[in-house]
Amino acid sequence: MANRHLPAKLFATLAAVGLLSAGCGSTTKQPQRLVSAVGGTAVVATVSEPADCWPLRPASLNAMSTLVHSAVLPSAFVVNEQGIWSLNRSLFTQVELSSTDPQIVIYTLNPSAVWANGVSITAADLIANWRAGMTTSLPTALGYQAIASLVPSAHPGLVVARFSKPYADWRTLFSDLLPATVLAKGPKGCTLPNSSIDVSGGPFVIQRSNKEEVQLVRNPRWWGTPVALDRLVIRRAVSATTAIEWVVHDRAQVTSVSNFSTQDVLRASQSQRTTVSVGQSAAMVHLVPNLNSGALAQLPIRQLVSAALNRASLGQAIIGQSSTNVGVLTSALFAGLSSNESGFDQDPPTKPTPVNPLDPAIAAAVGSIGYSFHDGHWVDKAGRPLTLHLGFDQSMPYARTFALTLFSQLKAAGIASVFHEQVGNNGAARAVMAGRIDAALVVRIAPQAPSQEAPWFVLPAPLQASVANPGGYDNAKVSALFAKASGQLNPVDAADAYGAIDSQIATDVASIPLVSLPNLQVWRTRLRGVTVFPFGGSLTQGADRWAIAIPQVAGQSFSPKVAPTKVAN
Repeated sequence: MANRHLPAKLFATLAAVGLLSAGCGSTTKQPQRLVSAVGGTAVVATVSEPADCWPLRPASLNAMSTLVHSAVLPSAFVVNEQGIWSLNRSLFTQVELSSTDPQIVIYTLNPSAVWANGVSITAADLIANWRAGMTTSLPTALGYQAIASLVPSAHPGLVVARFSKPYADWRTLFSDLLPATVLAKGPKGCTLPNSSIDVSGGPFVIQRSNKEEVQLVRNPRWWGTPVALDRLVIRRAVSATTAIEWVVHDRAQVTSVSNFSTQDVLRASQSQRTTVSVGQSAAMVHLVPNLNSGALAQLPIRQLVSAALNRASLGQAIIGQSSTNVGVLTSALFAGLSSNESGFDQDPPTKPTPVNPLDPAIAAAVGSIGYSFHDGHWVDKAGRPLTLHLGFDQSMPYARTFALTLFSQLKAAGIASVFHEQVGNNGAARAVMAGRIDAALVVRIAPQAPSQEAPWFVLPAPLQASVANPGGYDNAKVSALFAKASGQLNPVDAADAYGAIDSQIATDVASIPLVSLPNLQVWRTRLRGVTVFPFGGSLTQGADRWAIAIPQVAGQSFSPKVAPTKVAN
C-alpha cells in the first residue's frame, strides 16, 4: 500500500514527476477484483462562473462552460494528452489541408453523425457555423473571416473550405458546433445551457441546469463507442479547497484546479481513495500595469518594478516553500514561449533573497523623470515616496502570501506599495481599466493556438482597454506582427514572428510575466478512464470513456450494452 503521509521533500519530488497514486486494498485481505460497470453518476467539481448557453460569445469562455460544451457539442479537433491537435473522428472521417497556396481544407463528415434530435449533421451546419463565427468577438472570428468560400462537394459529406488568405490555426475552427436551425434563431435570451439551444452532437445531452450545476445524461442517439455513465454532473465549488474536499468525501468524483495550496494537495494525497496528479497548467500570473495613467504609465517606472522582482521567490509563495512545478515565466506571451523551470524543492530560505544591483541604465532613466534614491527609497522632486497601488483577486488561496512576497520585494528595491483586494480576476482587471489602481495581478489562460493571444496585446475597436487587455497596450508593430503570424502556415516563420512580438512586449514592459500556475487534478480511484490534459485539453472531452469500477460478484456477468436513457425536455 502506498504511503500517503509524505514528507515535504519527498512530496515535492513526486509532484515534480507529476503523479501521486493512491493505494487501495489492504495487506491483510485479498484485494477485491474491480470491473467497470455500466451506469452510475460522475460529478465534476469546478471553480468557475456559471456556464453559459451560447458558445459564440465571451461569456462561454469559462471553465464550467468548457466542461459542459466539451461533452455535448461536437468539434473538428481537440488537443489530446500529448498537446497535439487530434481529429474528432466521430464528426469527420477525414480533414485534409490539400493546398497551401491558396489554402484549401477539405472536410469529410462522418455519415453516422447526427444531432440529438435525429437530424443528420451536414454541410449546411458547417456553413451556418462559419457565417456565425465571422461576426463574433471571439478570437476564432479572424479564422472564419479568412475563409472565402465553404461549399459542399458533389461527393456526399465532403465540404471544401477555400481561404482568401492563409490562416495557420485553422484547426481551432468548427469547434462547439450548433445546428443551422439553432443558429438561425439565435440565443433567444438564453443564459444557462439547455438542450434546445445546445443541441447535442456528442456523447452526452443536457437534461437540466441552474447556476450551480448542469446535469448531463447519455445521448440516446450517440453513434460512437457506447457510454458507460448514466449521468455526468458539472457542479460549481466556491474554491479549489471545496472542490478537493468534495472528491475526498465522494461528493464529487473528479476535479481539476489551478488555484490550490500545499494543504489542498496533502489533503487529497492522504486519502486512499483518490488519485492525484500535479503538473503544469496554461494559467499564468502577470502583473499588468496601467499604461494610461498613474506612475506605471511611465516606462522607467515599469522597468524599475520589473527589475525588482524575484520570480523564483514569488513561485515559492504560491503553494508553499516546498512547492513544485511552478514555472518561472520569461515570456509575456504564451506557454510555448515560456521558460518553465522545474519546481522549487529546496529548503525554505533562512534569510531574505538578496537584491540584485540595479542596472545603471534603469536608474538613470528613473532619474530622468524626476525621481531620486534617498535613504533606501525612491522619491519624487517633492520628496514623496514612489508608491504603487496594486490589485489582486482575493479569492485565490495563495493571494495574500503572494502579495506579501511581492510587497517585500518592492520594498527592498525602495518602492512603496499598497495592495487592494478585488472580487475575482475580472474585478482586478476592471480596476486597472478604471484607473483605480496602478497594476493588477491577473491570471491569464494561455489559449491553444498562438493567434488567439492577440486580444491580450491588441486593442479592440473602438480603441479602449478591455478585460483581456486592461492596461490598454497599443503598439502598431505588435498588431501587424500578430496579423502576419496568424497567416504563417510554416511554423518556423510563425515562431519568428511571435518571437518578435514577445521581444517588443518585453521592451515596452506592457505586461510583467511572473509565474505559470501548476494544475492539480484529483479523482476517485474507482472512476476509470480519467485522462490528464496538461496542455489545454478539456477534462470532459474524454468523459465518454469514463466508467465506475465496482467489485465483481462471483458468477455475475457484465453486459457491454448500454441501456437507453430518457432525456427530459
